[in-house]
Parts: sequence; structure tokens; C-alpha cells
Amino acid sequence: MTYKKIKLTDAEYNARPTTTAMLYGKRLDVKIKRKFARKAKQLPAGHRPAAMVDYKYRFIVDGHNMKLGEQVASWSTLYGSREFIVLEMDGMAIRGTCHNCEACEDSCYVAHSYRNSSPIFSHARNTWGLRHEPQKVFADLDKQLNTMEQPYIRINQSGDMESEEELYGWIMLAENHPEKIFYLYTKRYDIATPVLLGGGVPENLVILYSIWHEVGVTEYEMVKHLPNVKSFIYNDGTDLMVTPTTRCYAYKGRVLNHEITCGGCKRCIDITNPKYKDIVCDGH
Repeated sequence: MTYKKIKLTDAEYNARPTTTAMLYGKRLDVKIKRKFARKAKQLPAGHRPAAMVDYKYRFIVDGHNMKLGEQVASWSTLYGSREFIVLEMDGMAIRGTCHNCEACEDSCYVAHSYRNSSPIFSHARNTWGLRHEPQKVFADLDKQLNTMEQPYIRINQSGDMESEEELYGWIMLAENHPEKIFYLYTKRYDIATPVLLGGGVPENLVILYSIWHEVGVTEYEMVKHLPNVKSFIYNDGTDLMVTPTTRCYAYKGRVLNHEITCGGCKRCIDITNPKYKDIVCDGH
């Protein structure tokens, strides 16, 4: 996937966002120029951008692709809810996609992969694309799925969905490709629950409610009667609010077991075996 800068018209430039809370991929506004400079100074010298660049541009991202694994293709966006300075995109500030994650953000396994900038760049491009050009993103992915051999599609290996429009995009892909199984982990119960109760989710799109302590339990109770809804329960040693029927063996205690793959295990994917309905995991 590549991206390019397109010069803004005067009208677009004058209408650019100025909030520091969420700029959604527009160029950094001068109001946070000093904030960017402070963050840049904290980076290793070889990774510091030379200077802030022209603000009169926007990004167009071309050729969105899923990451291909042995049996599973995966889609990721920026994790957490903090703001990331994406140096490869000229220091653009892009906020993570997760919601209600203050308690678990620091323990997320994805945080360890962000020690280098490559996954940040990749996840940032996906995040930007879904926020600005979701129709193009799903058209690109639909095209990729036509030639993809992987039978399983893991959605939100990192990050979470942010809108009902995004969920309907995945529903569209699942309907267009009934030969594949899509599975999506989420804490956005406010988005998933009404869509599920409305009966618009095909059975080859499995939605796993991420549950931690009491978070997500009430919402899961509303939809757990549906065959393509499961719970994925984080076990941090406290009492579990949902009784698990099986466990995720990708972790041995808190250590990730790289010998176990989603394509080999299939517990999160299989909706025919009731034993795999509620899955507990020691890692997150």
C-alpha cells in the first residue's frame, strides 16, 4: 500500500480541523506544532523529522491490503486511544481506534510490537483509510479477497471498529465472500449489539465480545443466543464474570506460545461446537 499527498484547495485548507483531540489524518495544525516538536525531541536522533512540513496537503492511500498468514489474513488498525506521531507520514498525529481501553491499554500484546515503527506505519495507514475513505478501503479489500487463498479473515488483530458504517463494510465483505470465515474482536458493544439484534450479520462473520471483569457482560448477555457471537474473556487472576467453556492455548500463562496459530486452533472461528462459545485467555 502506498500513499501520496494531494494539495488542498483554498476552501479545503480553510475548513481543515483545528482540534487537537482528533485530526483524522489532516495535516498537523499549527496549534499543535509545539506539541509535535516536544515529542520529536524524545525520539532517537535518526528518527527525528527534520522539520514540520507544508500543511496544505492531505493524504490519499492507495491499495489497501490485509496481511497474509499461513491460513489467516488479518487487518489491523492503531491500538489504544492515545495519539501516535507517525513519522513516516511526515509526523501526522493519528489517534488509536480503541474505546473503553484505559484499564487494559498498557497490557495489550500489540504494544510490544510497536517498539519499532513498521507496524505503527501500517496500522496508521489502515486507520486513516477507514476514517476518510471507507468505501475505497472495502473496495480494495474486496478485490484482494477475490484472489486470496486464506480461508479465515481476522479483523482487528490490533485496534477496534469505530462506527456502524465500518461494521457494515465487513458485513458486505462477508456477504460477498461466503466461502471465507471472518472473525472480529471488539469492545464496541454499542456498535455491534444493535446491528446483531437487527439480524443483519451473516453467519460467516463471527463477532467475539472482548470481556474483562464486568466490562461487556451485560451486552454479551443480550446477543449470546446468536450462533455467530462468542465471548473472549481476559483472565487476569480475578473472578470471571462469564463462565468459560474452553480456553485459548495461544498463551502459556502470560507468555505467548508462537506454536499455536489461529488457523490451527480455530476455537474463535468454529461456531458449530458449543464448547467453543466462551473462550478464556491468560494474555491480552
